[in-house]
Amino acid sequence: MEKIKQNPFVKKVGFNRIVLCCVLLLMYGLFCALTGGSFAGMNRIMSALNYAYFLGFLSLGVTFVIATGQIDFSIGPVMFCCALISGYTLTTHGISMPVAILISILVGFAFGLFNGYLVAYWAVPSFITSKVLRQFTQRHSQSAGRRQQIRTTDGSEIL
Repeated sequence: MEKIKQNPFVKKVGFNRIVLCCVLLLMYGLFCALTGGSFAGMNRIMSALNYAYFLGFLSLGVTFVIATGQIDFSIGPVMFCCALISGYTLTTHGISMPVAILISILVGFAFGLFNGYLVAYWAVPSFITSKVLRQFTQRHSQSAGRRQQIRTTDGSEIL
């Protein structure tokens, strides 16, 4: 084991990373064997990417916050609040999809600007501002969401 750790490649990449890659490859092989090869299909990969692409966009924004030594865990409720507001304006006011997306982006920008202003200029710890913004968006999203009824094309209610 010690001889493996002294290998120049292992020193450069790191022993733990190599072990992690080997474990992941073994797990992948196990899932492929158990599912009869259907686990490795392109359809499965595209489905996983379809359900997770927005997490990549969210992680880009949080990366800058974490890189400065701060924390922001209000991103989920803010994202939901932006989606709720754009969906409300789209369905209730009959605006076009590009305008609804622009409204969603502007609402998210306003939340982020407010949060950043409190941290940068008022010296409020980012943990506190993030917690307050998270509670604010959750409360208002819940109260706004309770008032909405979604109707299908035949007129029946979903909620």
